[in-house]
Amino acid sequence: MVEESKRAPGADIPTEPIKPVDVLNTNIRDVVGDRFIQKCGATEREREETSMTEAATCESFQGLKYVGLFFSADWCPPCKHML
Repeated sequence: MVEESKRAPGADIPTEPIKPVDVLNTNIRDVVGDRFIQKCGATEREREETSMTEAATCESFQGLKYVGLFFSADWCPPCKHML
């Protein structure tokens, strides 16, 4: 194994071009998986005021035109507060 200091610059960069993804004709499940967490609540107001969450799947987004994704870290206090 090569030590970090002896590794050639850019050794981890792929040499082959990355194939583009047709995002307009791609299912969200193929891009980010099928397990999500969403806030509990029947109305937008209830979801804004609670910190309770529930599991969700791609079927939860069926028929929606837009979906917002929030990426966070469980060790990050501001991220924990958002959820």
